[in-house]
Amino acid sequence: MNSEIKITYEDAKWAFPVDTWVIKIAHKLGCDSENIEKIKNHLIEKCREFGVNPLKFAAGLWFLGYHSLDILLENCIGEIKIKDIASDSIE
Repeated sequence: MNSEIKITYEDAKWAFPVDTWVIKIAHKLGCDSENIEKIKNHLIEKCREFGVNPLKFAAGLWFLGYHSLDILLENCIGEIKIKDIASDSIE
């Protein structure tokens, strides 16, 4: 991930993995395709448009998807109150 190494669009396509997590997040980012190549192209184009390294972005997408519950709990556990379901009665 050396910033001095210039990665071409074609290089990024070979090294940009698209799995279930990436597909789900791509849909949330406005890509409506199910085709892996189209998803890959869409995300890489957005990275180029905003000057973001596509390989770092891909790594971040995977990390976010894989660890989303952990990230949510880590950031919100002190901010939310968990309802005590044991005290609820079923009617």
